Amino acid sequence: MILSFELQLKIFILSIIIGIISGFFYDIIRIFRSFVFHIKVFVHIEDIIYWIFLSLIIFLILLYENNAEIRLFFVIGVFLGMWLYFYIASKPFLKLSIKIINIVKIFIKFIIECITAPIKLLLKLIYIPFKPIIKFFKKNVNKLYLKSKKMLQKNEKCVTIYNKVKNVKTKFNKIFKNHSNQMKNF
Repeated sequence: MILSFELQLKIFILSIIIGIISGFFYDIIRIFRSFVFHIKVFVHIEDIIYWIFLSLIIFLILLYENNAEIRLFFVIGVFLGMWLYFYIASKPFLKLSIKIINIVKIFIKFIIECITAPIKLLLKLIYIPFKPIIKFFKKNVNKLYLKSKKMLQKNEKCVTIYNKVKNVKTKFNKIFKNHSNQMKNF
């Protein structure tokens, strides 16, 4: 099928626009890669998915505009558009995007800190009156444990009871260690 000059020019300009848009979307993938850790396999998989998706879009545009006939000027236009985007707009777009994303991350951290600060303060205030009670129980449980240990060691028949008391003491100490470590982190 012979195309008029106007239609060829329209398709060529469309192919340049497609190249620019495809370069833009590839930069979005590059930005995503810079903020989310990727192993090489996933980078390759993303690239394959990108090129398959781009090929499908180009085929659909060619099908709609040119009855799916691939013409050399269309391929040249797509690569010219990608080259123009990467040569002119890619570096400024990447720098601006990374700055914007970093500002958004700082803002989100600030919002999270503003939300969690009253909760941390409330937990500290709740913990203060219980601190002497926790120390009292911890101290008395240790004394009780030592006394029971001496008594139970004298009697060989009570070894199982001794082991149970030992397990209770260990669990109790773990609970209070975890609790006190959590409160220190506030």
